[in-house]
Amino acid sequence: MGFLIYGYIPHCQENRIYAILSDIMELEKINLLEQKISRLIENFSSLREEKSTLEQKIGQLEKDIQEEREKGELLKEKIQAAEALEGEIRRLREDRETARQKLEGILEKLERTDFN
Repeated sequence: MGFLIYGYIPHCQENRIYAILSDIMELEKINLLEQKISRLIENFSSLREEKSTLEQKIGQLEKDIQEEREKGELLKEKIQAAEALEGEIRRLREDRETARQKLEGILEKLERTDFN
């Protein structure tokens, strides 16, 4: 066993080589796993930032919606007030027309009456 034939590897060295290759393959698997974990952490951080940004946008949109609802309610109240004023104006015009007709009737009677 003290001699080495070209291309021949003694059995104990062959086992050692396989063990080293196995260790190297395990280290490569660990390196790949570490890389995947690093990418996962980066993706998770990125998603967390996106979530935070979207939550802020949602909050702003909800605030904007509430403001628009309040504006809508205010507009609705103004429309109702305007409609009430239109009704009041219509009634006043009718009262004015009635008063005018009564006054014209009185003036006609006065014209027909002879005060002499």
